[in-house]
Amino acid sequence: MKNVLLIVIVICINSCRMPADPLGEIKIIKRLDTIDTGGNCLDIDVDIEDSILVAAANHNGYFVYKINSKGGIVSDITEQKHVGVDEMDNSLGDNRAQSIVLSKNHDIAFVMDQYDHIWLYKYESGATQYSIPNYMEEDCYGGTWLNIAIDDQQSRIGIYTLLKHNAAEDEAGDFLEYSTSLVWTSLKGIDPSSISPVQDEPNCEYIINQSSIAEKIYFDNGLLSMTYGELGVRVFKQTEYDGCLTDNGFIELNDSNLCIENYDNSGEIDYKSCCENTACPGGMGECPWLEEGFGGVFSSVGGIIPQIFAEFDTPGEVEVIFSEGNTIFSGLKYSNGCVMSILDDDGNIINTNQFAIGYSVTGIHQNNGLLALAAGHDGILLYNLSGSNVSFMGKIETSYANAVRIAGDIIFAATEDGIEVIQIDFTQ
Repeated sequence: MKNVLLIVIVICINSCRMPADPLGEIKIIKRLDTIDTGGNCLDIDVDIEDSILVAAANHNGYFVYKINSKGGIVSDITEQKHVGVDEMDNSLGDNRAQSIVLSKNHDIAFVMDQYDHIWLYKYESGATQYSIPNYMEEDCYGGTWLNIAIDDQQSRIGIYTLLKHNAAEDEAGDFLEYSTSLVWTSLKGIDPSSISPVQDEPNCEYIINQSSIAEKIYFDNGLLSMTYGELGVRVFKQTEYDGCLTDNGFIELNDSNLCIENYDNSGEIDYKSCCENTACPGGMGECPWLEEGFGGVFSSVGGIIPQIFAEFDTPGEVEVIFSEGNTIFSGLKYSNGCVMSILDDDGNIINTNQFAIGYSVTGIHQNNGLLALAAGHDGILLYNLSGSNVSFMGKIETSYANAVRIAGDIIFAATEDGIEVIQIDFTQ
């Protein structure tokens, strides 16, 4: 009898671990076979309108796939392009593709190779396919790329990057040794026929210097959220005007409050010079002379105000960050789950909710009330999100899940074995 019971338990355990069997009330409409990316698939992003999926496969470069569907049901995923590490930069032996962000307005994939490059790939149908290495220059205030977020506008793309300083760089500024810094760039090389990542002013405008524990950033709806390790989360706000940081706070620069001595060759007031090189507006004291953008004294429109808008501790160290509007989702390490924090317009927390306790969260995404968490060895956790209420729907087992994206009712998971594509029946 004991042997029979043992066999039943073993069968039950094995069946529960089968990837095709979700736990909870999830109805799977279609699940494709795992797409092998060769290397560990660390990140993915999806442009569902163009039916494009881009995957970062670590030491195997990155892939561009076409999402095919019939009658609203995903049928298969076909590979369009594989950019191997040898094609990324043949002068380097440490090429990797570690994270992906898509500009859906301009059909550009930003592929992050930490400490080397941010690669650009234009995936629009008919666009010029790069036959030469195409990347943004990494020499920015003596730092190297650590993480990226974008502000996807119609006329340009604002690129916010978190830089890592491995040592003090005297020629770049008085950085804290082994610290991180936030900078931003305005990218206007967005024409599909262009093969040049043309950067416009500002190019690498300095925002603020941070501790080394800052690791990841996310931008949405005017807020830049940052993981801050065991200290929780920091949030910064985008500026809608050229501004100057003074003793009285961040103020708008305009003709009425600027000293009138700073003109450029055209006779127009040079707002930047007035802020950085001479007296601050309104007789508020002198601004120190600083390198272009260094110190965050001047911030151009579309940039980030160099002051903390909101910060809050979390019940555990933050691994990943995601936001939508004024709602910040903090994915935590060491089985501490996820914290949803809702801010008011002044940066105060008006509601907080911790859930998924017992899971370590490696990725977060939300679309139309369907919230997905990548939970490492525990696969994908799905929740129904309504306002500040989060209700558990169930778990889909996968191999180790690094990241997740949702497009409608389709779940895309980046895992150590490749890409999982699962379409579910979801009605909020």
